Amino acid sequence: MLKSAILALGTVLVVSAFPLAHAASDVRHDARDIHHDNRDIRHDRRDIHRDVHARNHDRRELRRDVRHGNTAAAAKERKELRSDNRDLHRDHHDIHHDRRDRNRDRHDRRQDVHENHSAG
Repeated sequence: MLKSAILALGTVLVVSAFPLAHAASDVRHDARDIHHDNRDIRHDRRDIHRDVHARNHDRRELRRDVRHGNTAAAAKERKELRSDNRDLHRDHHDIHHDRRDRNRDRHDRRQDVHENHSAG
């Protein structure tokens, strides 16, 4: 009788531990996602800084080429400016999506933490 009671108690403890372990895993997963989203945002901001610098350089070269009447070089600079602007747009778009993902992960983490406290 004592053996079966101990076995039943052990089974209950193990079964009740699974949801708590799963919830803790969700919190860790969300925290890791938040960290990765923050890292992506930092990298995109750095890329934007570099792209703005490149765009400003290309603008200066375009003005110089137009001032000197070098139409072929001016056309090349206009093409580079379009490329720089596309890169900037993509980086801003990436930041927007990374922030959205980060906010969703933060919300999920808050819910998971709340569920852990409610269950525990």
